[in-house]
Amino acid sequence: MPTQRTNDSNVDDAAGTLETYLYNIIPNEDDPASTAALHILKAYVGNSGNDSVDNGITHRLKETIINSKDEADTIIRELSNPIRLAMIKLLLGHIKAEQHRKPKYSRGDLTQWLMSPNAKREFLFLNTEGLKSCMRDRNLQFSSGRCTNHRMINALAGIVDNNIDASTGRSFGGTNNGTHFGVLSPKEAATKAILEKSFLPHMKGSAREYCSLGHRLERPILSSWINTVEDKRDDPLFGFEFEILAAFTAGLAAKKDAMYAKDSVDFVVIVAENGDLTPWGFEAKGRVTTRTDEEERHHLRLQSIPHMRINDGEVHRMVMNDGERFQVLQHAFVYDFDTVVHAVSDGHANLIRSTVIDFSPLIKAHFGKVLEDLFQNSLSWAYPSRTLNNLEVVRVPDHIQHIGSDIATINGRETLQGTFNLWWALMRLPKPFPSFERLIPAIYAFWNVVKGGSDTTTKLMDDCVTKIPKAHINAESVACARCIMLISVLIHRLMQVFSARDYKMFTSLAHYRNAASHRTTMHSSLLKISALLKLEHVKCMTADAPIQCSNDENMDNSNICDGIVPQEIKFGPVLATKTPNKLTKRVIDGTASTTIIEMLENCTGIPIMAYPNKPTACQRHDCRNKTNWYCKGCKRWLCMNRNKSKTNMHNKDQLYETSVRGKRVTFVKSCFHAEHENAWCRLIEKRP
Repeated sequence: MPTQRTNDSNVDDAAGTLETYLYNIIPNEDDPASTAALHILKAYVGNSGNDSVDNGITHRLKETIINSKDEADTIIRELSNPIRLAMIKLLLGHIKAEQHRKPKYSRGDLTQWLMSPNAKREFLFLNTEGLKSCMRDRNLQFSSGRCTNHRMINALAGIVDNNIDASTGRSFGGTNNGTHFGVLSPKEAATKAILEKSFLPHMKGSAREYCSLGHRLERPILSSWINTVEDKRDDPLFGFEFEILAAFTAGLAAKKDAMYAKDSVDFVVIVAENGDLTPWGFEAKGRVTTRTDEEERHHLRLQSIPHMRINDGEVHRMVMNDGERFQVLQHAFVYDFDTVVHAVSDGHANLIRSTVIDFSPLIKAHFGKVLEDLFQNSLSWAYPSRTLNNLEVVRVPDHIQHIGSDIATINGRETLQGTFNLWWALMRLPKPFPSFERLIPAIYAFWNVVKGGSDTTTKLMDDCVTKIPKAHINAESVACARCIMLISVLIHRLMQVFSARDYKMFTSLAHYRNAASHRTTMHSSLLKISALLKLEHVKCMTADAPIQCSNDENMDNSNICDGIVPQEIKFGPVLATKTPNKLTKRVIDGTASTTIIEMLENCTGIPIMAYPNKPTACQRHDCRNKTNWYCKGCKRWLCMNRNKSKTNMHNKDQLYETSVRGKRVTFVKSCFHAEHENAWCRLIEKRP
């Protein structure tokens, strides 16, 4: 194998350019295959950046590119196998990091190499991780589309990307030899990231539930942390010597001398420490899923101390989540807190760990400088320096509009323009602001009134979504499911209409809608619809024994079991009065009526088993077993299994014995048998 001359070049994963690399290799005359491979590669790469001298004549050759795939295949096929392997080894040797070299290669890779310019040849033998590393080193990022190897190679080579906006002719990113490619520059990537976080998608399903639960846990987490601090005040390992006096909620705040830096802390805690009153920030985090809960507890096991006080230099070790590290630092910078509490609980507000973090003025100053640089590079357009009147429309710059056009959640240039002007109008109002929770622009409010309840209907349909198995999804099934959801909303609205009083009692439409929502919710309407559908299902499935359902509006459907309406038992005695409790005890004590005594003595047993299983104590005087068996004749719970206590293991009264086909067989004598044995004997004696 040829040896390489020393080369101090350190560009990404490539040892300088491919030309420089090949021309710095000293041929090894003892290895003819490698020498031949080196000469072939040099011939196609050329030496446009290097002068070669042959017999005193200086030569400068251009790169050679094969335009036809058939011609390239023919060239590679005519080479011997050792030469092809030597060519691949030389090209792989151009990549310094072995983990970034392509693991598998073939003749097709050499064919592709011959058909590519030198700019692409530099990167053809890098694997995916190597290409991504080169992209990061050059601060390149695609504006849209998938990050495939082909696109990364073209971007690194400076070749035009196919996804450039043809309407404007503009492409993101830098240039290479005057050629544009579809990647974002660092400033544009930062601007795009800010816009994406400013227009978050609507959360649905489990993600929305987890987010809502996290917000509801904030106050319980604060209470749990305060109780923990009080309990561990004398613990030397805890290291806390302060008193919590009060806690307040705070809305969105901006730093006075840096309005672009905004933050919303969960709570501001007033603490008495060393005789001084000091405000602390408090950030509450709930690990509401099994995965995040286990990850936090695993991280805690590595640290071993659940509650401690640290300085800002230890945050990276004690706070697991990267985003939460910067979040507490943002609290400290915007509110100028010297201390911020980071408390983490499980989904039931049980505290897992808490960290009291002390921030130095130096780290806050450095963080402020980073925010200032980010503002100057990506957000200066959002804060016009000149004074604007109330009616003046602020125009979003074209390059910001172009970046925003690739973000799906912005939904067009008009949305970005309108949202920005609404935000800017609010920013000019006198501060502090009231709560904006129910703030709706006037034009939106007018549209909500005149357009009807279509959006409300869609929201209610989302609450009664019908999930179709993937194997059965087609146009018809989706349409039917949508119709079912629409009918459910219609039934819900009709329930609200027909349950309302005289409409003249309501002072406005808003009062009527509020009262209707309190009378019956969509959830309760769906439960009623479900019960009615189950009844119809039962009527259809039991054609031999149809169940006559009452038309009474107050019919109780709460006893439906497994979609079946239970049949009323029509056998067994009926008492004139309510069945008294503790029948057996009343008979033994002599307090039972004659009717009860006759019912118990004459009962021959009508055993029925409770379903679903609801074990009840056996009502025989000397038994404590739990049983699902009930006698409809004597109206008592009686067990049908042998009592397996140690005292009964040798009690022969608990077993029966008889001859079956000439063999003596023993049988269980349960409480049910013992209580009805005399009645059975009398019944047998009366037979002729």
